[in-house]
Amino acid sequence: MVDLDGEWEVEGSVDDYDYHEDSDLEELEEEEMNTLHLGNGHPDGEGEPPMISPRRMGRICQPKNIAYKTFKGLLGYLYTEEITLAPLKSTQITRKGKGTASDLSSPKSMYRLADMIDLPTLKKTCLEAIRSGLTTDNIYTELCSKFTSFHPEVLEAELGFAVDHWAETETQRTFLPVLVLVQLLGPLP
Repeated sequence: MVDLDGEWEVEGSVDDYDYHEDSDLEELEEEEMNTLHLGNGHPDGEGEPPMISPRRMGRICQPKNIAYKTFKGLLGYLYTEEITLAPLKSTQITRKGKGTASDLSSPKSMYRLADMIDLPTLKKTCLEAIRSGLTTDNIYTELCSKFTSFHPEVLEAELGFAVDHWAETETQRTFLPVLVLVQLLGPLP
């Protein structure tokens, strides 16, 4: 526990961003990424933070590599306990150009953040959004994504969808070459 009104430093910068699949970050311009500044608590950003009594104790979490859009969505969720998430990008591709609202967070990006800061309710909501975005056209794109390989619960949900929809012709035709490769090459690392 730390004093929330005390001084603490934010480590790193936008240049340290290393998560390549945060689809919310792809849409930001470099100058937009550099406009987010954290002050020291004083209204004009200078001097000592205002004195507040009694001291507020809590946990400080510094999630790194989070897109502005994702963080903004998190703040809205923390205030309202409601969130609207964008469709999966792989679903948008199969819809042939039908766009989505650009201010919505990716369910994968928000899931990753909810996992990082330990918000199980938000994580469950995001998993449900990912699950509801799965189709027979995008299931194997999603199963083979780097994101899925980092999150066992997502992998389990996507494998469940693939098994449940195995009888559909498109699913078998699409996945059969993958099964052959796995048999020939063995399990992937």
